[in-house]
Order: sequence, then C-alpha cells, then structure tokens
Amino acid sequence: MSDGDGMDIRKAISVSFAVISIAAALVAMFYFYSKGKGPEEKLGQPGAKATEFAGTWVNKDTVRPQGITTVKIERKLTTIQIHVWSKCSPDDCYWGYRETHVSDCDDGVILVSWHNDSEDTEQEISLVPEGGLSVIAHTRYPVNPGKADREDIYILEKASL
Repeated sequence: MSDGDGMDIRKAISVSFAVISIAAALVAMFYFYSKGKGPEEKLGQPGAKATEFAGTWVNKDTVRPQGITTVKIERKLTTIQIHVWSKCSPDDCYWGYRETHVSDCDDGVILVSWHNDSEDTEQEISLVPEGGLSVIAHTRYPVNPGKADREDIYILEKASL
C-alpha cells in the first residue's frame, strides 16, 4: 500500500465521520421539533419559558372591564413580541408591540415599557398558577406632577381557539 492509499483512507474516514455527525444532529432536531418544542425547551436552555407565555390572553373581568383587554404574546425564533390592547370605544385601542429576547422569560416575568405624551407605563407580565396571565401596570404621569401614580393588576385567561 502506498502513501496515497493511506491518505485516501483517512480522507474517507473523515468524510464518514462528518456525515454521521450531521445525520445525528438532524435526527436530534427532528426529535425535539416533532414533540412541539424546540431543543432549548428540552434541555433547559435560555428561552424555555417563552412558549408558556405564547398565546392570546383576554381580560374576562366584567366588574372592572376598563384597562387592558387583550395581550397577545408571539414566540419567534429568538424573540417574543408582546402586543397589548386596552378598552376604547367603539373598538379597543392597540398600544403596539414590544419585542424582547426569549431568555427574558426565564425568571417567569417579562418586563415591558410603554411611553406616550402623557404617561409612562411599566408592565410586569407573569404566569399565575391557575393558568392565567398576570399584568401589573405601574403608570406615572411625568407631564402632570399633581396626578398620582397608579398601579393596576389584571388577570387574563388564555383565549380558546
């Protein structure tokens, strides 16, 4: 056997090893995604809680129907988008959306800030044990220093499809 034959064998072994490694990675990806969750959720990686937050959440409070009516949380590949609506007439007012990295959900709380001409609102969004979504809104009125700050708490339920 010549040196050329030895190089061919080593090259074939290297190529075979690479093909087997790629095949193993594809099988693992298929397994994780076929279960409806990405690999980060199976392995406890950052962003694992993001899927629990995902969905459309509605305020079923008939006693105090003002304020936040709907929160829609969309999980993207590496980010989540939080869309918020509040009570207006005739249609609810869309606040817009905020985007944050999926790992921001890891501690079970998403922090979102909203600013407009008359008020600043910080929201703490978290899951509650009964299967709902809690939104605690802290609102300040920087252009009206005489107006007292507010804290509102909303419990929303996941909308049925």
